[in-house]
Amino acid sequence: MSTFKAVILKGEIHKKNDGTSNVKIRLTHKRKVEYISTDLFLKSDAFNNKTGVVKSGVNKSYINLRIADFIYNFQKKDIELGGRRDSMTIKQIKSYLLDKAENSGHIDFFKFAKEYLNSIDSKGTRRWHESTLSNLKSFGGSKLPFSEINLDFLQRFERYLRMQGVKGGINNYMRSFRAIFNKARDTYNDEDSGVIKIPHYPFRKYKIPKSTPKSKMHILTIDELKMFINYKHNTPGEELAKDMFLLMFYLIGIEIKDLFYLKKAINDRVYFERFKTCKEFSIKLEPETFAIIDGYFGDADPCFGDIDPPRRKWFKEQIA
Repeated sequence: MSTFKAVILKGEIHKKNDGTSNVKIRLTHKRKVEYISTDLFLKSDAFNNKTGVVKSGVNKSYINLRIADFIYNFQKKDIELGGRRDSMTIKQIKSYLLDKAENSGHIDFFKFAKEYLNSIDSKGTRRWHESTLSNLKSFGGSKLPFSEINLDFLQRFERYLRMQGVKGGINNYMRSFRAIFNKARDTYNDEDSGVIKIPHYPFRKYKIPKSTPKSKMHILTIDELKMFINYKHNTPGEELAKDMFLLMFYLIGIEIKDLFYLKKAINDRVYFERFKTCKEFSIKLEPETFAIIDGYFGDADPCFGDIDPPRRKWFKEQIA
């Protein structure tokens, strides 16, 4: 069992300008010592360090009661540790004693998520989580205590995503949400010392929707692709849609954002890092690809990344 005693540390370094020193509670555990500061200040000659009580002064009775209250509360929390105390260091016990009942109602999800994302090296993983956080803030505001994240919240967030037109991507958003929640529990909960600040786990009852596999109806046969290539458009809008589809097809299914930021080709190849996953790609430009690019930007601008701002703005508006 830990022991507690009120003391005033000696030395000028511990004195304030008015000559008073802080009354501290000395914690002793396994022959190690730590000190816990209080809001009480006294002159050293008014305090008995051997007995740990105030011996003189107008308010000595009140201050002695305050000291006794500090020690009582610390002893109570120490007793509640039970056998766990034996496996704890003195610093862990001090941290436990000073824990001001911070729980899931006081810990903000977004604040933790921001700190967690700063520790992630993978750009792709950060972007994955940032997208989830953006949707969560749009759904519930900029503050989100962990205590409010329950089964009902998860279900309402899923419904919100569906109302925003998200379908198969719900799986990605909810897995990201769960990953951050799990990391927070690992950070704030210490089962060995009995400190559990986030005791609930709503994902235990919540079933994350499975990713929707792409329908075979979305896959073009070779004959259908030939028909599409030979299709004669009727409007400029149809022409743009057809050209952009084929351009993305010729560039092995490039995402529209990656397409927009492509840089000039080098030796008839384009090199880029995919925004979503940060994976690097090198793609050979076939004659059909050049035909589309030249049709929009001419020989001087073989890719979109270097076109002048007005034409870049026009192109972005067309594909938005």
